[in-house]
Amino acid sequence: MNKRILAVFSTLIVVGLSLQMAWAQTKQNVDIGIVIDGVIEGAAENLAILKGELSSLLGSKYNVRIAADNVLNAGWSADNALANYKQLQRNRNVDMIFGFGII
Repeated sequence: MNKRILAVFSTLIVVGLSLQMAWAQTKQNVDIGIVIDGVIEGAAENLAILKGELSSLLGSKYNVRIAADNVLNAGWSADNALANYKQLQRNRNVDMIFGFGII
């Protein structure tokens, strides 16, 4: 189950990066959803680093927006990670979904 979720998240990253190449050259808003595997010591700092990296990666062409409501914690459960992914997928305001962690 964990390998399937990791494969889905990896595919999403590749697809998301491919989409950025296809979109128009004008700077658009891109709303990102993030599924994290669970909370550990230093998680807030790691999430801040991830947000900074996403802004660095996409910021030249996009206004990167990550709403707090779109950062979901799976609580160390593969089932919860999948449910969180599906929740973000249904959210019409989320353009890209990233998985953060080992699941």
